[in-house]
Amino acid sequence: MRKLRKYLLVVKTGINSNLIYTADFLAGALFFALVIFIFMQLWEAIFFNDGSMEGYTVNRLVWYYIAAEMVILSKSDVFRSMNEEIKSGNIAYKLNKPYSFVLYQFSEGMGQIAVRLMTNLPVGLLLGFLYVGKLEGLNISALPAVVISTMFGILLNFFMDAFIGMTSFWTEDNSAFYWIVQKLSFMLGLFLPLEFLPKIIREIALYLPFSYIAYAPARLLTSFSMEEFLSMVPIQILYTVLFAALSALIYSRGVRKLNVNGG
Repeated sequence: MRKLRKYLLVVKTGINSNLIYTADFLAGALFFALVIFIFMQLWEAIFFNDGSMEGYTVNRLVWYYIAAEMVILSKSDVFRSMNEEIKSGNIAYKLNKPYSFVLYQFSEGMGQIAVRLMTNLPVGLLLGFLYVGKLEGLNISALPAVVISTMFGILLNFFMDAFIGMTSFWTEDNSAFYWIVQKLSFMLGLFLPLEFLPKIIREIALYLPFSYIAYAPARLLTSFSMEEFLSMVPIQILYTVLFAALSALIYSRGVRKLNVNGG
């Protein structure tokens, strides 16, 4: 219980430190609003000559993008944080501290995510109602399923970033890996729903982790079905557990390498 209290304190500290930067909140809200507006104009001009495409109307696609963008914008800075700690060598001074470095990063990241979600959620809801009104065909009973999927989308994103960040133990510059993952996450479910992609790409994307970050919760919000929930959320959980395990493994290998090399 004392160990849990220690990490909860780190979460609280992360929340408090992120609440200080009000300018970041305003900038994030402005960016969110601008991006949604630009994409709404783009979709109206290109995709919707007959009012809908692949089952999406302008209303549903705007709400889809709000939900997907909310997941992406609520991510933590764990990649940058771990990258800097390892590359600077500061991690060597933290290995003998009375806490787990990985759990500390996780707790701090949850504090960041909590603040960003608290900011992005009301902004997203306000933008949706201002731009296109209430979501068409909204199923209130589906909201718990959307919350669960959103939670695992955020956790999956966190552990993927942590895993890439810890490759700093072996690579001098791992920013290329991070860039590739970000662009794949952007293309496979954030920029466009998978339904808009060619069939072969869509089928491949459903086997990859990237679409389960933003596409899964956004799809469940705009076109909920229990069948899709039962097909997507277990895969989200599987990938989240997989990348959490890989993060723990690469950390233990990296620390052993650090110790052997006299770090």
